[in-house]
Amino acid sequence: MGKDKKRNILKKRKTKTKDPLYYNNLKKIYQKELWREEYIRCRTLMNRNAKLNMYHTVYVVPITRIGTPDWDYIDAIYYLINKLRKKMYFVAYMHPNKLFIYWGPGMDEKAEEQEKIRKLKFLAHENMVSLSSLSL
Repeated sequence: MGKDKKRNILKKRKTKTKDPLYYNNLKKIYQKELWREEYIRCRTLMNRNAKLNMYHTVYVVPITRIGTPDWDYIDAIYYLINKLRKKMYFVAYMHPNKLFIYWGPGMDEKAEEQEKIRKLKFLAHENMVSLSSLSL
């Protein structure tokens, strides 16, 4: 009787670890943790430049990271852009993997303009209307 219970428990453990949703969730958590590390690196670079009275920086997102086979730099760029824009920084994407970040004087107008353009693009996409027909 004791051996049968052990076998059933082992079978349950094996089936639980083979569940693809379980691995997908772990993968997403791992990727988000990697993106957070990139955000911290970006913020340290910004702090360094702020100490030198520079109000901008260009952050290069690495295309590959050694030891991380699941690294997708495009998703990391999206994460960084969204995170920095929520903190009201002006962020411009430069192809293929650079971000121009500005936080100096006149930031309020630039952030408002960027937010207005983002909302217009969202509305245009949602309503399938061209951007030229919408007014800034």
